[in-house]
Amino acid sequence: MQHDAASSGSIRHFLHQAGNFFQAPPGSEPILEWRTQAPGTEMLVCDGMPIARLDCHDRRWTWRVLDDASAPIRAGSEAEARLLALFYARRLHG
Repeated sequence: MQHDAASSGSIRHFLHQAGNFFQAPPGSEPILEWRTQAPGTEMLVCDGMPIARLDCHDRRWTWRVLDDASAPIRAGSEAEARLLALFYARRLHG
């Protein structure tokens, strides 16, 4: 952990190279990261594991949990879709 001089809070860092991912210590919040796969498609990764996907088709945003049973959920904007996916990730993986 490194401390940010401006906020005096801790900041988590992870390495982007394959196989070099920092795992959070037990009992701490998960490390969440957004990865852009293609224009209009983003993946939410929790501790290195993809858990949610955002898609944009005809300016309409949807997000879905990456399991076989989930259907896409509509959102009004990219920001709303991101917030919903983050809420899901923190609720179930936090």
